[in-house]
Amino acid sequence: MNMQGTTSFQTWRRGLAGAGFVIGTATLVSQFPLTFSLSMAAGRTSLGSIVFFFSFFTILSNILAVLCFLAALLPGQGRLAFFRKPGVRSAVALYMLVVAIIYIAILEGLWAPEGLMRLLDTLLHYVMPALYLIFWLVFVPKGTLAYAGIPKTLAFPFLYAVYVMIRGGLTGEYPYPIMDAGKLGYPSALLNIAFIFILFVVLGLAFVAYDRWAGKRSREAPSG
Repeated sequence: MNMQGTTSFQTWRRGLAGAGFVIGTATLVSQFPLTFSLSMAAGRTSLGSIVFFFSFFTILSNILAVLCFLAALLPGQGRLAFFRKPGVRSAVALYMLVVAIIYIAILEGLWAPEGLMRLLDTLLHYVMPALYLIFWLVFVPKGTLAYAGIPKTLAFPFLYAVYVMIRGGLTGEYPYPIMDAGKLGYPSALLNIAFIFILFVVLGLAFVAYDRWAGKRSREAPSG
């Protein structure tokens, strides 16, 4: 690849990372007071409202995506080195894809936000996953993933599910209706979680397969 091509590649990479960071940060910062005020109106305490906000997998995944974008913008920042690892960036891509799929297929039909809430909802579940997946497909080095690493990737959503069910059992609060054991019963709620986890596994396998194929293709491509 010539210098001009390299410069153009880096410019596009930084441009996409910058857009993702700005949009993601602005969305999360705007979403927090809305969720906080609604949570307080529902009778939660200030601390309970903060915990409630950070109990959504969508919020946590978008925070991880913003940190990966920031790490791409600040390549010399050692504290962000973790978020520059291809394996970490790939795991976040998987999380963001599942966020979009579950929302579009199931959750979107369960409520009808309006105004600013609708805009933020679209940014969190459509725009940010799309931006991050493009970033992963184009700018994250391929050929580094292994099937043996899938359990490590799935540890975060697994621990999240455990946290939600334990907290829900103690407080009666669940961030998503499909996980609400109080209304659905534990068999149905756990079955829903199992189906989602299967989705994580299947997509995780697909991510590794694509990564290995893309890495091999990149190594075989002419360098001139």
